[in-house]
Amino acid sequence: MTLKSFLPQVGLFRGLSEGELAKLEGLCRTDSRGPGELIFKEGDKAEDVCVVMEGQAELRFELPGRDATDEHTMSVVPPGKAFGWSALVPPYELTLSVYAGDEGCRFFRMNGKRLNEFFEEHNRIGFVCFRNLTHVVAKRFHALEEECVSDKGRDVMHKW
Repeated sequence: MTLKSFLPQVGLFRGLSEGELAKLEGLCRTDSRGPGELIFKEGDKAEDVCVVMEGQAELRFELPGRDATDEHTMSVVPPGKAFGWSALVPPYELTLSVYAGDEGCRFFRMNGKRLNEFFEEHNRIGFVCFRNLTHVVAKRFHALEEECVSDKGRDVMHKW
């Protein structure tokens, strides 16, 4: 699948015209990682926003002195979905590590600084993308919230 044919499937770009997608295409560069390979490390400077094209990416939290394993996976990012959006918002720091899934991950990346400059030049595209990004952030927040509530419920049940 080519980048041009894939861009209309990207949730972050939902609502953009073919011409607007063509403008964004020039900011994209493809990349890939093999199964289980690190893509981003928690705490590092966030430089690129990425979108999964094939395979999946796993968002994991790191524990001091231990390797991040499947047990530390907070969320799985399927094709068409974004990760690394911290590159678009201060403090531009990665809050989770990202690893390629069991079958590897092919993705494209866009430099966050350049993308923000592009959004300033193309306000409508920036508005649509940031509106879509709020859905990504909200979904991940709600998933974390549900996990916390579930953990709290287990703690309450264990006290009985």
